[in-house]
Amino acid sequence: MSFVQCLPRRWLQSWTPARRAVALLLGVPLIDELAGGLPVLALPVIQQDLGLTYLQVGWLFALPTLAGLLADPLLHAASDFLPKRPLLLGGMGVLAAAFLLAAASQTFAGLLLAFALVGLVNSGALGAAQGLLIDRAPAASLQVMTRWTLTSAIGDLLAPIWVTAVAAFQLGWRFLLGSGAFLWAVWLLALLPQRLSTAAVPPATHAQEGFSLTALRANLADALKTPLLLRWLGLTILPTALDEIFLGFAGLFLRERLALEPAAISMALGAPLVTGLLSLALLERLRGYLAPVPLLALSALIALAGLLCFVFAGSLWAALLGLALTGFGAATWYPIAKAGAYTTLPGRSGAVRALVSLGAPFEIGLPLLIGAVAEGWGIQAGISTLLLAPAMVLLLLPRPLKSTKVEA
Repeated sequence: MSFVQCLPRRWLQSWTPARRAVALLLGVPLIDELAGGLPVLALPVIQQDLGLTYLQVGWLFALPTLAGLLADPLLHAASDFLPKRPLLLGGMGVLAAAFLLAAASQTFAGLLLAFALVGLVNSGALGAAQGLLIDRAPAASLQVMTRWTLTSAIGDLLAPIWVTAVAAFQLGWRFLLGSGAFLWAVWLLALLPQRLSTAAVPPATHAQEGFSLTALRANLADALKTPLLLRWLGLTILPTALDEIFLGFAGLFLRERLALEPAAISMALGAPLVTGLLSLALLERLRGYLAPVPLLALSALIALAGLLCFVFAGSLWAALLGLALTGFGAATWYPIAKAGAYTTLPGRSGAVRALVSLGAPFEIGLPLLIGAVAEGWGIQAGISTLLLAPAMVLLLLPRPLKSTKVEA
């Protein structure tokens, strides 16, 4: 038998049960971004079909966020005490049911209930998958978070492609949301036979005492006493500023300052997504050669340069360059910062995620702040407030540098 004929067999033999489990867990954020983007992209059609008011549309966004604010810290903190496998699989089951309910809804109330269910369990299920990966290889947290963010970004790109395909065949929004239920159900069935509970580090002392509200509070209180962790937590929250929030206001900037048409705006906003994927791919290749903190500092400087270029852009090409640089620089913030937080608190991934989730008000308040500034001083001033994000990254960088190095 030739070498070429042996390749499939060798590849299959190398695909061990552990590798399959890791690959399926890394696919969870891809499914989340792909399925989660479907209702947002289909919202104009849903609004027209069900006759929703703008206030009702606002509630479809607000209620899941409020549900997440209530449920996420508790679910994440409890995952240090409870098995993560049931949290993941149960959450995925609820997500599949919620998407199916949304697809079948004939009224606003049914749709609102489905969206609320997604808000309640979505972050908990994702957190359980991420925790299982981190607990298997704590020293490789940067590799895990880089690949996690990369698969998530791929899901972001696939969502509009799938929506366009469904629209081209005129299958309707109910089929679209039903496909979201199908994706979650298929991934759940694929994960069911996998062994997902192998932990490489012992649980925290409080977790060994058993689940109780007292132990849960003590676990979080101990985590808050770690100054290095607080720096990493701040750095984990900041990437939100240059993600959806930035893209939303950047679109308004391109329309008002450069008078671009909607199609041109959509194409321009794809630039930071593409360069962000390139940046994450480079991080995956170079993570063993550069320490996380200097790399994060370099990324912040690139994003700062990109923002300045975009804010003062007088032409489409200057704006595209600014968008591309911003996306390239900001894409690596989240995986580096989240990996640093996990490394600082080994064996307590749930506590890390619970504390990160407490930064959700930042995601709610920042767009309001930008909107208020833009209302009073113009869209250029509103976008300029985002310059604080890379400046804060540079300010919060952990010191000394040697204490934050993560092994490849």
